[in-house]
Amino acid sequence: MEELALLDDQFDKESFSGSREDEKEEEQQEGEHKADTYRDLKKKINAEDIWKATRRTVLKHQAVPVLFGSAVLNRGITQLLDAVNLLLPS
Repeated sequence: MEELALLDDQFDKESFSGSREDEKEEEQQEGEHKADTYRDLKKKINAEDIWKATRRTVLKHQAVPVLFGSAVLNRGITQLLDAVNLLLPS
């Protein structure tokens, strides 16, 4: 029993040795790192890259594009046909 009590005390010391401020600081640094990564990605990725990646996934049968348009109101038909032309195999 005494050995278990000693193990419990040792576990408590090891588990709770960090302070709450340390945890907050780590979370803040992680958040800043994620924000920096997002900013870097935003600068590097453009619409053409997104279209190319989407086409690759469609050609590998990993995704199915879902496109909408209204022939009655003639809204989105040009964009729909452009997307079909860009994404689907000829």
